[in-house]
Amino acid sequence: MSFTGRGRLVVLSGPDAGTTYTLDRECTRIGRAPDNDIVLQDPFASRRHAEILWEDGRYRVRDLGSKNGVFLDGQRVQEAWLDDGCVLQLADIQLRFHDPAATRTQVAAPASPQHGLWVDPERREVWVDGRLLDPPLSCRPPSSPSSCSSGGPRAVR
Repeated sequence: MSFTGRGRLVVLSGPDAGTTYTLDRECTRIGRAPDNDIVLQDPFASRRHAEILWEDGRYRVRDLGSKNGVFLDGQRVQEAWLDDGCVLQLADIQLRFHDPAATRTQVAAPASPQHGLWVDPERREVWVDGRLLDPPLSCRPPSSPSSCSSGGPRAVR
């Protein structure tokens, strides 16, 4: 199977905050050592801290035996699937994962209420006071327990 992913990691904290890395290979290695694909500028990061793998059309993170661990949305993990918008923490550095496959293009604007918040999970759109929120928000895929893919638009109060 050929590589088709184009996920991104955005550094949220540390000396490289604001930097965006494109996940442009099937295995991206992350750590303090200079031969990693993503080099962490953090003395608490392991030389070979973690790797992000492209498998079955999704991304997965794996801890490579790091001393300070890999955390996904605040939970320590050895291995886990990444959902759009999740936050990885490696040592003292936080990175937000973005999956371009999670955002869909708007075809036609649905009817929306004039006031309040309106969520259309099928189109993955959020409307505020009758206006489409731009840039769009992302939803976790249906496999996640906190998925926003439960049938049809709904008003949130």
